[in-house]
Amino acid sequence: MEETQLFLLFPIYEDADMSKSFPSYLNRARLKTEDEVDALLNSIGDLNFFFSHEEYKKFYCSKNVSAFAIPLDEIEDCYPGKKTYLRSLLKDWEDWRDESVSDKNDVVSYLYVEVEDDTLCELAKRNESNPQNAVLLLNNEAFTCSEQYISLKYNGEDVGISVRNLDIKEIAEWFELNRKPQRIFNLNPKHGEGGKGAHLNNKKDSVSLLLCTKEKASILLHKAIGKYDQETLYFKDVDCQKYIEFKRELNFTYHGFHIDDETRVPVEVVRKIKKLLD
Repeated sequence: MEETQLFLLFPIYEDADMSKSFPSYLNRARLKTEDEVDALLNSIGDLNFFFSHEEYKKFYCSKNVSAFAIPLDEIEDCYPGKKTYLRSLLKDWEDWRDESVSDKNDVVSYLYVEVEDDTLCELAKRNESNPQNAVLLLNNEAFTCSEQYISLKYNGEDVGISVRNLDIKEIAEWFELNRKPQRIFNLNPKHGEGGKGAHLNNKKDSVSLLLCTKEKASILLHKAIGKYDQETLYFKDVDCQKYIEFKRELNFTYHGFHIDDETRVPVEVVRKIKKLLD
């Protein structure tokens, strides 16, 4: 089945052993202040928390992480506990090297420079092997990229890879348009459409109305946020200033309706939605 995959990439410390063939496109990071290190690490924590409702796989490169974390190991008095914190942030991520699909015989280049034994090689191979998947490269200050897309050469063929900084809004917009499988909105006649046609006394219980069109509900569903899973999702319909609630029916299909009682929306979800709308 098609799936969504995110790959995390760090800069490497300037004193990393260059005999290990780190690619030239990666930034060489100087010794950072503790606040700068915290900012880099906290961005991963923010990502883990915000997208806890999404169904996706998360990957890192152990070789890349080790080269980034050299000062965290060697200068513990400057960065107390930071290596442990990094390890905890990545505990639910997988090292793609454990089940690599890339082939050392493949030729991959970026910016006209050949790249070997690297995350870009793995991404190029996965793109070729499973083009139905949605794949995103997360650039945590790893390299200079002003676009949201990079072009690789893979065995002479052009391969495009989506790239985002560790910015919640940027990544949320990417999920909205690209997640696989994508969510599907199913109009439930019980809730009507455009505030009309609902079965208002379904089993003698009042029924919430869908105040917008099914087309708009589908757009809001793609944006919708959950707490820890995708069983119930929410977003704010700014046109009518009401939250819309989506209930999962089967697989990735949902029906939805607007709600009057905003306390139905978990506090964490309200905060996430406000972050996207601010």
